[in-house]
Amino acid sequence: MSLRPLLLVLAALLTGCSKDAPCETLCRSLVMDCEYAAFPTLDSCVEGCLYDQDQGADIKGEMECMDAAACDPIGTVECAREFNPSGS
Repeated sequence: MSLRPLLLVLAALLTGCSKDAPCETLCRSLVMDCEYAAFPTLDSCVEGCLYDQDQGADIKGEMECMDAAACDPIGTVECAREFNPSGS
């Protein structure tokens, strides 16, 4: 059994219900779990995510899609394209 879904839920609970909670959870997965080098820090990922969210990106949908992609780089790009109209 994978601990990843449990860790995502725990991260969501720890970040609370603030506007940046979905971005914090998504970025923790991308930066810490998947170790993607697209962002130099967790904060830079969250900053970009919040911008995307303000532009209309479906962060929760993207998060669910990326969880199903299980850190596959191609799957992650496809999720970003599907749920993020700004394309970043």
